[in-house]
Amino acid sequence: MSKLQILLTGGNGYIGKNILEQLGGKYVILAPSHAQLELANSDMVETYLKTHPVDVIVHTANIGGNRAEADVSNVVGYNLRIFFNLIRNSKYYKKFIYLGSGTQYGKQFSITQVKETELGVRIPSDEFGLYKYICARYVEDSTLPLLNLVLFGIYGKYEPYQFRFISNALCRSVFDMPITISQNAFFDYLWIDDFIRILDYFLIHTSKYRTYNVGTGTRRDLLSIARDIRQVVGNNIPIDVAKSEMKEEYTCNIDRLKEEIVSLKFTDFHQTLQNLYEYYGKQCNTLDKASLI
Repeated sequence: MSKLQILLTGGNGYIGKNILEQLGGKYVILAPSHAQLELANSDMVETYLKTHPVDVIVHTANIGGNRAEADVSNVVGYNLRIFFNLIRNSKYYKKFIYLGSGTQYGKQFSITQVKETELGVRIPSDEFGLYKYICARYVEDSTLPLLNLVLFGIYGKYEPYQFRFISNALCRSVFDMPITISQNAFFDYLWIDDFIRILDYFLIHTSKYRTYNVGTGTRRDLLSIARDIRQVVGNNIPIDVAKSEMKEEYTCNIDRLKEEIVSLKFTDFHQTLQNLYEYYGKQCNTLDKASLI
């Protein structure tokens, strides 16, 4: 049996790098660079798919999704252009897996154990969330073979440790620096390796639904995570919380995901912290300590 052929967009991003690293030996994954494939160019996308037929597209590429890109302009327009450039060429593939975001539910308010059926209860007020909402709505209403895996808090190797809380806190621990929290909040954090296994399931199975929240279903607040990190690393470093009041929650209900993947299991949270701490410990000479301040 021939290997599944996959087009991965955003292969240079941290999720893309983990997909390539963990699934690259199992499937044939094409991950063209921006120079090789400009996703915003409609003709280039069509030509590429004509000459590189694939079974599945895994779409992870977008702009404006993190603090490093806070000033990026035309977030909605650019991201929708690349999304629909891929959608319009659906005759060249069998399945399209889109990585959505919990921001599609409207992050201007608390998102608490949100269910997939709550899409549209409120419209996101931010540009990135609006883009994710439009794509999520399209996936739900389309007759094409589309799937939206809605991500909340994913952490692991290669993520931008300067901005992502768990990796930032672990890197600070490597250098015996205080863990800083601007404002405490509840999140649903998913270990990257667990996400890859979930993605792997959907690559080869036909799902019952078009949209799945992808998290653990467990609420963890940042202060408790910081204390867990301190316990894992065995160092009683200070934890500084700037604001005492809680920020808006960002968690999801995963009953639909558990119904779909009956064997679904998650790696022990403390073990993931230990694994990631050891990873950063080995990378300490390449970490930009100044960016943690």
